[in-house]
Amino acid sequence: MRLFSLIVIVSLVLQFWLPWWTVMAVPLVVCCLQGSPPGRSFLISFLAVFLLWCVASVFIHLRTGGLLTGRVSILLQIGSPVLLILLTAFIGGLAAGTAGWTGALIRRLL
Repeated sequence: MRLFSLIVIVSLVLQFWLPWWTVMAVPLVVCCLQGSPPGRSFLISFLAVFLLWCVASVFIHLRTGGLLTGRVSILLQIGSPVLLILLTAFIGGLAAGTAGWTGALIRRLL
């Protein structure tokens, strides 16, 4: 739970000023320092960023009245803003999970 909370909080704070790929740097460093098994590191990192990006996407969706997500889903030919939100969260979670897994393997290597 501590690893999950740490990834969510640090990623959230850094995303205000840094680019999107910080969601990969945070789990990489945290999982490398934490020393969790690779499978657990992947799962926790994936779920932390999936939840973070899903909540952020829903917030943007509600804030713009669905206009932004509706237009982007039409542009990408996805069809549904809800599917766009889930796809966005899945891609972010997959990137973070891979980074967390890599961090755990680096810890094991060293």
